Amino acid sequence: MADIRFDVSNLTYKKFLVLDQSSTTFDGSASEVLSLPSGTYTFRHPDIAAEFTFEVTPDGFINFSAAHDGFLSGRGTSTLLVRGFTISLDARTLSHDLVPLALAVLLARDRTHVLTLLPAKGYAFLPSSQLCRGFPLRRHYRRHGQLRSGLRRLCQWTRKFPAGSWRLPDHHRWHWSLS
Repeated sequence: MADIRFDVSNLTYKKFLVLDQSSTTFDGSASEVLSLPSGTYTFRHPDIAAEFTFEVTPDGFINFSAAHDGFLSGRGTSTLLVRGFTISLDARTLSHDLVPLALAVLLARDRTHVLTLLPAKGYAFLPSSQLCRGFPLRRHYRRHGQLRSGLRRLCQWTRKFPAGSWRLPDHHRWHWSLS
């Protein structure tokens, strides 16, 4: 059994599960250390469809797919650093605040908010008691964790704004696509 440290301190949503080992939900506000035998595991946010697999090698070190290098670090060590992707959400043109489901935070309409999230389908907001469509944050990224230019296609009009900076219209027919 290897002691594996999970560092999710960069993420906006810090709760996680390690499937195939435990059904316990961990609060990653402080680093969690789990004793894991060698094998393949699934890391999952319990309230969001965000998950990925990683491996604990027989030597007690972390390994994961190179496809996850954009949002994970720690290959060859005993610490899995879950960095996520940092995005800016500009809510200044809205007439109401936003509540991202499962994140349990209020995003005030008078500012730009910085969120650090894992790739997933189904992030959604609750504005003025109406649920908006969810948006996927897919695993398209370059080296160093930057999202590809597909980020600019958000809502089919985001090309007017720099990648990573979203200016939301003041209506409820948002179509989120980060492919």
